[in-house]
Amino acid sequence: MENNNSFTVSEKVLFNTARSSLINICLIALLITGYLVLPMYIMRIIKTGWQPVTINHIVILLIGTFIIVLRNRFSLLVRTITLIGISISSSYFGLFSFGIVGSAFFGMGLFGCIVAALVIGKRAGFILLTVSTILFIFYTNYVFSKNGLHIIRFLTSYVQSKTAWYNALSGFILPIFMLIMGIGEMHKIIKKYIATIDIKNKELDMQNRFRAALFNTTDSFVIITDSKGLISDINKACETATGYSLNDVINKSFIDTFLFENKALDFTTLFNENNKKRYEIKWINKYGNPHLINFTLNPIRFDQGTISHWFISGIDMTEYRELEGKFIQSQKMESIGKLAGGVAHDFNNFLTGIIGSTEMLKFSLDEENLNKNQEYIDIILNAGNKASSLVKKLLNFSRVESGPTELFDIEIAINDTVALLKRSIKNTITINTSIDSKVPLIIKGENAQLVNALLNLGINSRDAMEKNGGSITYSAKKVFLSSNTFPEDNISDGYYVQLDVTDTGSGIPKHLYNKVFDPFFTTKEQGKGTGLGLSSVYGTVKRHKGIIKLYSEIDIGTKFSLFLPLSESQPNNKKIMKSIISNMTQWKILLVDDEEIIRKNTSNLLKDFSHTVTTAQNGIEALSHLEKNIFNLVILDWIMPQMNGAQTLEQIKQLYPNMKVIVSSGFGTNSGLLKNASEHKEIFFLAKPYTPEELLSLISEIQNTL
Repeated sequence: MENNNSFTVSEKVLFNTARSSLINICLIALLITGYLVLPMYIMRIIKTGWQPVTINHIVILLIGTFIIVLRNRFSLLVRTITLIGISISSSYFGLFSFGIVGSAFFGMGLFGCIVAALVIGKRAGFILLTVSTILFIFYTNYVFSKNGLHIIRFLTSYVQSKTAWYNALSGFILPIFMLIMGIGEMHKIIKKYIATIDIKNKELDMQNRFRAALFNTTDSFVIITDSKGLISDINKACETATGYSLNDVINKSFIDTFLFENKALDFTTLFNENNKKRYEIKWINKYGNPHLINFTLNPIRFDQGTISHWFISGIDMTEYRELEGKFIQSQKMESIGKLAGGVAHDFNNFLTGIIGSTEMLKFSLDEENLNKNQEYIDIILNAGNKASSLVKKLLNFSRVESGPTELFDIEIAINDTVALLKRSIKNTITINTSIDSKVPLIIKGENAQLVNALLNLGINSRDAMEKNGGSITYSAKKVFLSSNTFPEDNISDGYYVQLDVTDTGSGIPKHLYNKVFDPFFTTKEQGKGTGLGLSSVYGTVKRHKGIIKLYSEIDIGTKFSLFLPLSESQPNNKKIMKSIISNMTQWKILLVDDEEIIRKNTSNLLKDFSHTVTTAQNGIEALSHLEKNIFNLVILDWIMPQMNGAQTLEQIKQLYPNMKVIVSSGFGTNSGLLKNASEHKEIFFLAKPYTPEELLSLISEIQNTL
């Protein structure tokens, strides 16, 4: 039997079912016709006696009945041979028995040929047709020869009988009847098969669409090659990553199409090995841009385990590795920052002693001695203040800078920024200022933080004008904002300081507006920017309870507008400090600090202003004093051995919830300290190094709140 290897398993099952049904239907049709003709043969036997054709008819009926009754036990081949045998034998017996009169039986032979062609194959059908034709020609020649004249005489008398015509009619009807039954059943099965194919085609179409969608929607790029590495398909992600379309690379070598920067790998043997491979290398896209790609080659095997295709999937690791490098750099900076913060803490302790002692010296000297030593005192104070400014920069760098607790003039912050920025710009760039002097522009915050933010904006403007030059303008004015001015920012109604930094640089594309404040985002070349500048500016503005807006046009310039709440208070004038503290109430104060110089100088300062002072060098001693005495105020250092400031403060708030506490630290404020200060109105913060005026003014401020 011919076998079509292109059939699937389900198609083979359906095809064999159709052939089996055809054979069974034809056998049943043949037997029905045969049993209908049987009475005529019996009547003929009664009249003329037994004849070979009658015996053949009965034998055929018995064999056919046996096969069809037990059809489930016989193979398709056995049933097919039985049907063909019955058809051919009926044809030949009828032809040889009745001659031309029985020529209708020749249709049975033709039917046998057709069945052989349908079920076994066309070769078998042609063989049977050839044999039948030869036998027919042989018999015809025999009948019309001298030896066959007796057959003609017999047929002349037989042809006039009803039996002859009945046999001829049945011989004509029988093959047609079987063909109609068989072909009808085949048509029914084929319709069912076509319907099944339509359903499967729809399912297959849906599966193909799903695979195509999955293939093209994944972020990973996919390349499919044949066993030799010739590209047969790529997905959309690959087109985006490489710049090549499918038409650009179809049937081209994967190795030759994509340029790999890493020459150490031997890509000539890439597709000669049979195992899964993974690489992370740089390759060059269509436009010459390098990308770091992590890709995997998976062999696809079909029959007999041979590789038919390669499935290559990859992920562009460029951005991830850049972020990883920036994160590592950020961790290094954080470590350096912590170290700088620790150094700043120690320096602030020393500076507090130096500046405090010098200030006390000024108060203790009479006018004559003060005039003699004023120059030296000023030198010490100037050096101390410069050192204090340096420490503030260290604290700002370490991200543990002081919280927004002081009042300062925006004009001072702008002037400080311009002075710093002028040192780092070319003469092709000019810096201008425009400050509304009609009203004082005072905000509450941390001057160093704001200067750092303004400096970052100025540096960005400088970089945007590096090639063609231009101008940078710092401007400030008082404005009123309502909740409807910027509804997306949910701000409170009130007066704000609008601080603008404007340049005439290259501008920022609008599609980057939402990204410029993201950490690590930068449009600068690698090595020229960390991507932390604008995110730091954004953080500073938010810490000052303000908002920031960006306005830019390509090749015209950029403006950053900072809106910071305007303070109704004014900075304390140190010249009238004595009048402020003259009305101070005498308090019992507990001073807690691990540095002896600070305990000594601060204690002397407070005693000079009639306060009663008790000192402690750690938290344990402080709690012991609090158990034995009543105090109005505790001045608490934050970094101490044994029991630090945080632990001591927690105990104080539990045992003495109404106690006023000034937390003084040379390490700046951390999240825990700010949280405590925001949750308890009795907690205040004073950054080291502080001057006597700052300490006394804060104590006076606390007393005024009572």
